[in-house]
Amino acid sequence: STMLYGLLVNAFGIVPAGITMVVVLSGIAIYSLTQLEESFDKDLDYLEE
Repeated sequence: STMLYGLLVNAFGIVPAGITMVVVLSGIAIYSLTQLEESFDKDLDYLEE
């Protein structure tokens, strides 16, 4: 990922590269959280039955 970051810095400059990394990481974090919530809801439904 450091190499990818280096490529982004070379291509766009430091500020857009930083913004891009933040956006990508936020997207991944939000996606994982929603996946966790979905599986958690399924577990709750299973326990209630």
